Amino acid sequence: MYRLLTTFFSFLIFQPLFAQEYVDMSSSNSGTFELQSNIKGEALAPVGSPFLNENWESGTIDLADGKIMEIEQMNFNSHKGVICYKKNNVVYNSSKDLDVTKFNIGNQLFLSHTVDGEKIYLQVLVQGDKMKLLKQSFTDFIPGTPSKGYVGAEPPKYVAKANFYVQPDGENPRLIKAKKKEILKVLSDKEDEIKDFISTNSLNIKEERGLMQVFDYYNLISGDKG
Repeated sequence: MYRLLTTFFSFLIFQPLFAQEYVDMSSSNSGTFELQSNIKGEALAPVGSPFLNENWESGTIDLADGKIMEIEQMNFNSHKGVICYKKNNVVYNSSKDLDVTKFNIGNQLFLSHTVDGEKIYLQVLVQGDKMKLLKQSFTDFIPGTPSKGYVGAEPPKYVAKANFYVQPDGENPRLIKAKKKEILKVLSDKEDEIKDFISTNSLNIKEERGLMQVFDYYNLISGDKG
């Protein structure tokens, strides 16, 4: 297995696999960037960000050929669904030619999966041999509206959203809705225990934290150490 650092040499090797699309418009690493192609013609700066994380962190990218890229400033472009990294205040998006199996950003783990014929990256929220809880992060871009008389202009917006998936042992991930009825159906072999756990702890499984607690508990009572 090879490990490749993002030195000048390895940067030259992998640069063709990334496309420059962003220029850092701030003097900090806050993650506030302007997407030139999407905000062309917009009078106001966009609200929100196309990036998953506010802060850029070090991470690794595992490729299908066994190579591992180690990157100092890494993020995920949830608007385009691609990995990105920053070098010299310029952000590069990965191309489709980058054959990724998994990647890490700080403590976040993402796995590459093909769902309905489309390659997507799913973040592991709950790890377990019996049942995994995964999340697909995506961001919609809403164009701004110009000023109309007394009504002021509205800036363009990036709106963060998410889909949740479950992956039982030996199966492919499948999309679920964060609803009690569906969760109990997915975890039907422990339905009574899960129902009591939700009620006792007053969990809101429409929220990510509550959903994670339910799946952590399911793996625990199923004898799965994760």
